[in-house]
Amino acid sequence: MTHMRYAVCLLIMMGMVGLSTAQTQPISAPISITAENIHHLQSVMQIDFADYPDIRSGWFVMSPDGHYVAVRAGLNRMMIWYKTTFMTSVTVPTMVVDAVFAPPLSLTILDDSGQVIVYFLDLERQDLLTLNTTNHILQSVWFNPTTQTFWLEALTIPENEYTVFSVDFASEIQTHPYAPATDPNAMVRIGRIMPPYVVTSSPEGEVKLWHLETGEVLASADVGDMPAVFGQISPNSQWLVWRDPMSEAVNLLNFETGENQRIAELNGAYFQAFFVSDDGSVILAVDENFQPRIVAWITATGERIDLGEFRACSRVPDMIRMSQDFTTLVIGCDTGLDIWRITPESD
Repeated sequence: MTHMRYAVCLLIMMGMVGLSTAQTQPISAPISITAENIHHLQSVMQIDFADYPDIRSGWFVMSPDGHYVAVRAGLNRMMIWYKTTFMTSVTVPTMVVDAVFAPPLSLTILDDSGQVIVYFLDLERQDLLTLNTTNHILQSVWFNPTTQTFWLEALTIPENEYTVFSVDFASEIQTHPYAPATDPNAMVRIGRIMPPYVVTSSPEGEVKLWHLETGEVLASADVGDMPAVFGQISPNSQWLVWRDPMSEAVNLLNFETGENQRIAELNGAYFQAFFVSDDGSVILAVDENFQPRIVAWITATGERIDLGEFRACSRVPDMIRMSQDFTTLVIGCDTGLDIWRITPESD
């Protein structure tokens, strides 16, 4: 029998670390990205991997405000920065599978060793717990601060079906059904959408927003006669920016009203990532046709704005993420991290 064992490492990071001198310009309080300030989105900080030979890719996670980032080094270590100041590293028993920052300033790391490692940085202490399940392969982790519960998504073996688990600090584990599996029309699951949300689409364009913890369908809408195959939801989950299978156009769906808007023609152009603001006023897209470009569209007019290029990489980005407060865009690749924010307007 195949065993999958979960590991969760909780790193409580106390205190604030000053800005690194490596940043390229002074940074004011972060500002959420909207259509009104999108012209001022620029690269403001970089983390260079040249001095860290164990880091082989730009896979990372970041805190909801974008200040803290953790990068995978080798197979079983995470290295943590505050802005561009290196803080510490955490080693787990075997391979790091996924990680997530959770308030207040903690990092949860999942590996497949079967241990729950709670490491308190301020107390220089770690607590060890053990969890065991059978016939599963770990996929992702997230944290619910209201219930103080870790949630895990996994694939069963050999059925290759999704399962959801919840784990509390007393190491009690519960199994929950993967609700989208009950919908025969949910043929497409849009990737890269962060849990607890899942967005599915039928081949005919019926789009649904699911909540994995409750199993509920939070919203549904019809976007036409084709599936939504790639995109991202806004941090408040109201909006879905998506493209069709042929990359003909970029679209914006309002889950509250069910209205879908065709924003701009793509004409076959491929982007590695899309993002949309909480107010639905602006869409960002990163890495156009495998070129290091960042562009935006004003959703009210369809106007395209070319924002420039991100730091040089030897390949396409390994990870592109937007902070939960929509202030910080981070692009990670083999050479390092490039961090974009709204800069103060010039006089």
